[in-house]
Amino acid sequence: MANDDEFAVRRFCVGHAYCRRLAADGAHVVVVDIDDPVDAVSVLTGGGDKLGLVCGISEPSQVDAVTGTAHDRYGRCDILVDNAGVFPFTDLEHMSIGLWRKVQAVNVGPILPFTRAFAPGMRAAGRGRVVHTGFLGRARPGGPTTGVPFACVTALQTIKRQSVAADLGNALGLPVYDDADFITRRILHGDGGMTRTGA
Repeated sequence: MANDDEFAVRRFCVGHAYCRRLAADGAHVVVVDIDDPVDAVSVLTGGGDKLGLVCGISEPSQVDAVTGTAHDRYGRCDILVDNAGVFPFTDLEHMSIGLWRKVQAVNVGPILPFTRAFAPGMRAAGRGRVVHTGFLGRARPGGPTTGVPFACVTALQTIKRQSVAADLGNALGLPVYDDADFITRRILHGDGGMTRTGA
């Protein structure tokens, strides 16, 4: 469970199960999105503070403004969850340099400035969590509808159902709290048992 004085900064893009989980656990949550996240913030429960901030995370000046606001309001960040991403449904033949750069600018680039902004406070406090999320999938123009790949994925899983947003929120509850203090640099596959690499 989160402590009353904990707060989390989350870059909001692909759903908001992480925010719901952290807020319900009592963390103060900063929701960051390229669109005004007021609606996302309004449905969060829990006793902690909730703040929504608009930010184009590929713009360094906007990232600086968001991290500065979080520092000014809370003094530190205990839990940083990187969850922004764009996922173009394309293949190598159709991938342009512009699209490739956009994916890198949104999915990868912001990890450094957000982590660099909050890591010193985590070190000073002697604790902190940074969680990077990712997505593995592929599709091709003119390929099957989404129902077909979902059925194929489910068939490969140990747990025979499609995932729901709460599955990811619940998975986030494992590494971010004090019970996981001795766990570092792990890959957690929240995929119903489809990945069996042991990574």
